[in-house]
Amino acid sequence: MNKTLRLALALVLALVMVFALTACEQHDCEKDGHEFVDGVCKHCGEEEAPAGGDLPAGLPIEDGKVTFWLTLTDIELKEWNSIWLCGPMNYTAESTDFGATAAEMTRLGETNVYYALVDVAGVEAGLTAAANPGEYQLTLGWNANSGAAAEKQGVNWMYKFDQTTSGLDNPKWADLYTAGTTNINLGEVKFSCGQPGAPVKLEKVTFQVEFTTAVPEGWVIYMPGSHTGWNNNIGDHMRMTPSEDRKTWSLEVTNIYEGSYEYQILAEKADAEALTWANHTVGAPEGNETVELTGRDNNNVVPLRGEPASFAEGLFDAKAKATNVTIVVKLATALPEGWTIYLPGTITSWTPSAHAMTPSADGLTWTFVIESIDVGDYECQAVAGNSASVADAWTYKAQGPNLTLTITEADSNGQIVVIENVTYTIGE
Repeated sequence: MNKTLRLALALVLALVMVFALTACEQHDCEKDGHEFVDGVCKHCGEEEAPAGGDLPAGLPIEDGKVTFWLTLTDIELKEWNSIWLCGPMNYTAESTDFGATAAEMTRLGETNVYYALVDVAGVEAGLTAAANPGEYQLTLGWNANSGAAAEKQGVNWMYKFDQTTSGLDNPKWADLYTAGTTNINLGEVKFSCGQPGAPVKLEKVTFQVEFTTAVPEGWVIYMPGSHTGWNNNIGDHMRMTPSEDRKTWSLEVTNIYEGSYEYQILAEKADAEALTWANHTVGAPEGNETVELTGRDNNNVVPLRGEPASFAEGLFDAKAKATNVTIVVKLATALPEGWTIYLPGTITSWTPSAHAMTPSADGLTWTFVIESIDVGDYECQAVAGNSASVADAWTYKAQGPNLTLTITEADSNGQIVVIENVTYTIGE
C-alpha cells in the first residue's frame, strides 16, 4: 500500500472515530428533555421557563407568596363579578370550609388574566390537609363592592369552572407546587354557565304597600329589610311616603339589584328615633316577608304582599304615658374598669348602644332615665360590654330568659328595679 493510500485510510479512520465519539456524547433535548443547571440547559443553553409558565407582563410576584393566575376565555366579567379560588390553600385539617376563606381573584389591568396572591404557608398547609388536598374549585360570584343583596356577594357554588372539559380536573397541588415556586398557572378557564344569574342593576324600583285602613297622623310606615341592611336607625332610606288618604305607602329605591329581598312593614311614631319591631303587620318580629325583583321591575312599581296589610288592633290608639322613668340594674360585683351596662330590648330596639347606663360611685348600681314612654310591657336583657366595643355586649349577658319590664303611669318620676344581684364573668 503506497504512502498516499495509507494517509487517506488513516484520515477516514480518524473521522469515523470522531463521529462515533461525538454520537455517543450527543444529547437530544427534544427527545430526552433538558438538563438544567442554574436555570440553563447544559446541552443546548436554553433558559428554564418559570414555574407555572411564561408570566403575563405585570403579574405581581411577591416573596413568601404564590401567585395563582388564569386566563379567562369565554366571558368578560361585569363590574360586580369576581372569580373565587377555593381549595387547599383555603383550609387546613382543622378547618375544611372551602368557601369561607376563598381567595377573590384580581383582574390584571385590562387583560383577561386574573390572579390571587396566597401565602406560601397556606399552600403548604393545604397539601397536608385531612380532606382531599388535590381538589380545588373556581367559582363565578359577586365581589364585595357589588352593592347587591348580601346573599349575592362572594362565592356562588352554582356557577363553577367547567372542570370536565378543562384538563385541570383536581390537580395534585404537590405536582403544581414545590418549595420555591412563585406562581401557578391554572391555564385557560371557561365557565360553561356563561354568566347566568349575574345580578342586573335596576335604576329605580318603587315598593308599594296598601293598608285596610288609613294610617293616622303622627304615625309613619317604614320598610326595613335586606335592601337597607336591616338597619334599626330610622331614616329616609326606609321611610315610606303616604298617599293622600294615607292608605297606600310607597318607598323609592335607586340602584338596587335583581334578587330576593326580605323585609318587614313597620308602623312607628313620627318622632321615634329607632324602630319598634313589635309594630309590624305580620306574625312575630322574625316573620319576614319576601319580594323578588327582576329586570322587568326597573322603573316600575312593585306591590308588596298579595292583599292589603293590617296592624294589630289598638296599635294606633292613644296610650297613657309615663315620664322621667328611671331604669335600674343592681350588680352583685362591680365590673372591670372600662366596662358598661346596656339594656337592649323593645324599649331600645334591641340595640345595646341606644342606652348606655350610668354607674354609681361604687359601680354596683346602673341607671338611665327615659323622658317619655308608653305604658305597657317591654322585654329587655341586661348585658355588659367594653365601652370601646359595644359589640362585646352580647357576649356577656345576665343569665336566664329575657326580662319583662312593666311600666305604668305610677312609675313616672320613680324607680323600676329591672334586675338585682347580677353577676358577669368577664374575660372567660
